[in-house]
Amino acid sequence: MARSTRFQRGLNALGLIVDRSGGKHATTYENSVHCLIKQMKQVLNATKALQDSLDNPIKLTDLHIQLADSYRGSSSLRFAWLQSLATSHFDLKWYSEASVCQAHCLAIIGIELEAKKLIKINWALFDTINEGIVKEYNILRADTEIIQPAGFTIENFTSKAEQLMKNLLMAERYEAVSAVCRMILPIFEEQHNYYRANFICTELQQAYCRLNEIKTSGRRHLASYFKVVFFGKLLLGEDHETEWIYREPGLTPLAEASEKMLESIKHSLGHDNVKLIMEKEVSAGNLKDNVAYVQMTHVHPFLVREGPDNMNYWANTNIKSFYYDEPKIDSSAPSGSSEIAKQLIKKVFVTIDEPFPSMKRRQRVIGKKEQILNPLEVACESLIKKANQIRKVIKNAKDASHFNVISTDNYDKSFLDKLDLKGLQLLLQGSVQATVNAGPLAYGEGFSTTIQMQRYGEAGINKLIRALKQLLYQCSEALKINEIAVASDQVQYQQMLKCSFEALIERLSEYFGEDKMALTSDDIINEDNDIMSEVHTKSIHILDSIAGVMQSK
Repeated sequence: MARSTRFQRGLNALGLIVDRSGGKHATTYENSVHCLIKQMKQVLNATKALQDSLDNPIKLTDLHIQLADSYRGSSSLRFAWLQSLATSHFDLKWYSEASVCQAHCLAIIGIELEAKKLIKINWALFDTINEGIVKEYNILRADTEIIQPAGFTIENFTSKAEQLMKNLLMAERYEAVSAVCRMILPIFEEQHNYYRANFICTELQQAYCRLNEIKTSGRRHLASYFKVVFFGKLLLGEDHETEWIYREPGLTPLAEASEKMLESIKHSLGHDNVKLIMEKEVSAGNLKDNVAYVQMTHVHPFLVREGPDNMNYWANTNIKSFYYDEPKIDSSAPSGSSEIAKQLIKKVFVTIDEPFPSMKRRQRVIGKKEQILNPLEVACESLIKKANQIRKVIKNAKDASHFNVISTDNYDKSFLDKLDLKGLQLLLQGSVQATVNAGPLAYGEGFSTTIQMQRYGEAGINKLIRALKQLLYQCSEALKINEIAVASDQVQYQQMLKCSFEALIERLSEYFGEDKMALTSDDIINEDNDIMSEVHTKSIHILDSIAGVMQSK
């Protein structure tokens, strides 16, 4: 039917008949017919495009969503298209995207049942999957009278919720399993259906067990993100000079993501005239018309949400802001500055249209801003990052073993069993060894000169000293733990680390003064404190300005 010219002519003829009978002032009925004709044409065009895009999963996703949106007045048809998309994502092992589609399907059923007063839903629970679901269906809930019901039952709701829980487990989104469980457990309790209540509680127990393991190891990689820019008007059409953020599963390296992208475009275009652009700056005049170009950059989620995210969940849920760093040479650095005192970073922040994870694997970039970190700020950020990494390893072991004693002389066996000792040793070694190019010793040497002290002033140098002391404090704690934890064959290794640490403190004391480098209780920084708070606040302000949010003065 999508390719039937007769059907298209029939729709056009129907439109002409309505126009002739309506006169100057169209009635509500005639307007409704015109809306229906327009909707039918959109469906036909999308269906035809669907058949033409079978080899392009990205476009197939967009068309599925377009068709689902065209059926907002029919619960059953909208549900069918979103369920089809969920199945497609699941078959391709895009479990997070499949989960969001399933959540949309669950919301469609929930709206109908709630309108019939058969169930009561806490819609805020959907936010643990995707915050856009509630926003979208709040609009539909107000229009339930004009939506054609599908005859959904409570059994449809609970079955779909159980299916969603399984998808979330596959996606490693264990926090959301609890939210879905809370939606349907009261229903089973009211039905006295203890068999199914027991089943979903078993699923919930599995989710909590995995969360406890993640809390101990700190190892969960929900996604990797890449900024992708396309060039090639003749071959790529409307995608020419567009920017997107693509979501890839787990720890996908840039090389692998780039190779997959190139193969996908070659397959879609049907030829090999596709090239990867390695340069950061692209000159359109140097690009050939008969070649499709792709530029890819690894980006990091920028977490605006307040509070710690030890489980790394909210850094990959409802995330709309990303950043990437571009190292630059500071041309304003005074003559005689060391290389490390010339290295600044341009942070580029981008904002996307809809939050990840979503029903789509890619989202359009809608805003971009830049922030420059001077060499001293780069040094502070690097030192604080290393300190936080060591602190996180220790904290994970404490939390997993329920260890509450502050004194490091009393670390018990349960703490040591949960400790990622190898990870701690690697971080410790990378921090205290003098051979590290961008370590505390290199920063101390680079910024303790008279030139740098004059450039940044006492306040700036004190900020660097505070960052150094924060790292030194975490290293001292790690050394005490390592001394207790190491086996007999690593005693010499521990002694080497200890000597390197003592030599590091001695050298830094020579650079900045023994009094300033002495570790005190004030150097015990809580994880909520942030020595780079000014930079972080400025970054949030930049993201707000992208979204058009005015900050109150």
